[in-house]
Amino acid sequence: MLGRTLAIIIFTGLLIQSAAATTETGLQIKDLWELESVADVQVSPDGSKIVFTRKGSDKLRDVRTSALWLMGSDGSKKHFLLEGSSAIWSPDGQRIAFVAPGPADRPQIFTKWMDNHGSISQISQLDNPPKDIKWSPDGQWIAFRALVPSTKSWPIDLPSPPDGATWTGSPRIIDKLHYRQDRRGYNQSGFDHLFVIPADGGTARQITSGSWHVGARYNGLDNGTGLTWTPDGKQILFAGLADDDADLIFGESYIYSAKVDSGKITRITREKGFWFLPRVSPNGQRLAYSGIDFEHANKSYKSRELWLSSIDGSDRQLASGDLDGDISSLLWANDSQGTYFTVAKRGYMQAYFGSLSGSVRQITQGKHLVSLHSLDKKGNLFGAGRTSDRPSDVIRLSSKMNRNMTFLTDLNADILQSRKLGALEEIEFVSKDGTDVHGWVVQPPSFDASQKYPLILVIHGGPHSMYDGAFNEFYQILSSNGYMVLYTNPRGSSGYGTAFGNAVANAFPGQKDFEDLMAGVDATLARGGVDNRRLFVTGCSGGGALTAWTVAHTDRFAAAASLCPVTNWLSLAGTMDIVGWGMRRFRPYFWENPEPWLAHSPIMHVAKIKTPTLIMTGSLDLRTPPGQSEQLYSALKILGIPTRLLLFNNEWHSISTVPSNAARTPLYILDWFRQWDPTLANNTIR
Repeated sequence: MLGRTLAIIIFTGLLIQSAAATTETGLQIKDLWELESVADVQVSPDGSKIVFTRKGSDKLRDVRTSALWLMGSDGSKKHFLLEGSSAIWSPDGQRIAFVAPGPADRPQIFTKWMDNHGSISQISQLDNPPKDIKWSPDGQWIAFRALVPSTKSWPIDLPSPPDGATWTGSPRIIDKLHYRQDRRGYNQSGFDHLFVIPADGGTARQITSGSWHVGARYNGLDNGTGLTWTPDGKQILFAGLADDDADLIFGESYIYSAKVDSGKITRITREKGFWFLPRVSPNGQRLAYSGIDFEHANKSYKSRELWLSSIDGSDRQLASGDLDGDISSLLWANDSQGTYFTVAKRGYMQAYFGSLSGSVRQITQGKHLVSLHSLDKKGNLFGAGRTSDRPSDVIRLSSKMNRNMTFLTDLNADILQSRKLGALEEIEFVSKDGTDVHGWVVQPPSFDASQKYPLILVIHGGPHSMYDGAFNEFYQILSSNGYMVLYTNPRGSSGYGTAFGNAVANAFPGQKDFEDLMAGVDATLARGGVDNRRLFVTGCSGGGALTAWTVAHTDRFAAAASLCPVTNWLSLAGTMDIVGWGMRRFRPYFWENPEPWLAHSPIMHVAKIKTPTLIMTGSLDLRTPPGQSEQLYSALKILGIPTRLLLFNNEWHSISTVPSNAARTPLYILDWFRQWDPTLANNTIR
């Protein structure tokens, strides 16, 4: 849910047509298992071919799937290659390395020759999954990181069980602050470390060691390593915190180099801060990386900046200029004279180029979101792009100055060409205190300006995340069932600068974000076409918290659905997986002053709730554990407020990792809203 590293939960569930639907051509529930997306778009060294990961769903097994596809760099000759993910080309372009299940379904590293024979070899025999695989510049080695288990024991003088007895096993021994993670469960004891393995197969050799992780961990969660080789193949650079007390240190990460032959570790970044995503220039002279200095690392929000330095960390300079937006998708230009990167701004993602001299130039324009994955020798950029009517597809940005964007795939055309999507319109409005706020309204596909429609306000989590103007299945299905959908980026959201994102520090949920949300509802009502008796509100994670906060501070909504919410900051602090983040939500610590912790806990305002409120959460949720939902549910039951609690089986935070659960989520939401719709005659509780 929460924290800078967490991405916003965007629902992927779809709804069947109902009696209340206004069209038969909108997105359908059956489309859920057909919609696809792309990832890891990698162009071959000669620029002739692209390998990418194609993601979808398996309706029989009820799981997400990934497969590698190959095509020409002009989008021609698309074809399935094999099952797997994370493919990367060897420097000579003759092979790809990728990750796929091996024996006993344990992920392993494989290579495939890309000639006519196409032989495949499993080159690793690992007990734990490999991550961040990277070819060495000479193509002889593949670097990766993997967990190095550690065995903990606590000897006690327990009598031996009698013959034939079956005793319960020893308890799990926990001595770290962060010992579990949502979507993974309880962490296996050990630390992620750096390895290399011969590209032709053999024994993996461990490069780093110690009681610390290779990989930046802002709040206990893995922010990635950014593994990158120096051009001479002698060193590997990575992000992390090589400190035995790293688990207790919040807001610090540095760039290190490891000598491949000796394993000697050297810290590259000199300034204290949270630094990650290292990239070595092709000529080996410069280092690019992203992050924030320590002054801001312990604040609620600060947009990530782009920095350049010499390869040894000296001569540091800010490379992102006065851009006040999170930097991602970092790639060096072929001539080492600058970097390409993306910046999230106002609900969209644009590509930029930053030169060594410090000048910054935006190279894409338009209402889209782009991510950059690779570039060819001519300077063409490849990655993934999304628009309001198009889910994720492979894109190419030309090498020309204007950087025209071309879509090379259209994975969902077979579905969307027969669906009438609801029109998406941007909306800008002013909050109660004069703050400018931005969002979007989705209309029903058969919108008639002479009619009035029910409105659903959808609130994002984080709070430091960003709703965007791209295609979204959840909104389209709500709209196809006859609803207007409003979603906005209230204060606290990323993509609008540091001050805007940091406006809810020590005050989430609270007055500012609530007023922004209500101003959005008022602005939408003023546009016309909305029945003000039929207002509904929902959100997940931080959006679930704001949903509960909203109905405790207004009775204008006919019904609410609070999903995977935070309801009690005190009880959440030590029970969520990102404990370091949870313990720092308000200052000072709650044992020093519990007042702000209580004041911004929705559970403390529950007596003011009069709105029928559905509560939904995953039974395995470790981010906002089920107890958060159970506290709100119990209080509402005691108060006599109509409520239901749904605990989703086999589901983590967001209630959308399992395809069938992703479909159930909006189905229950819509059915709950219909039961409390004041204009429907059959709105009794079922």
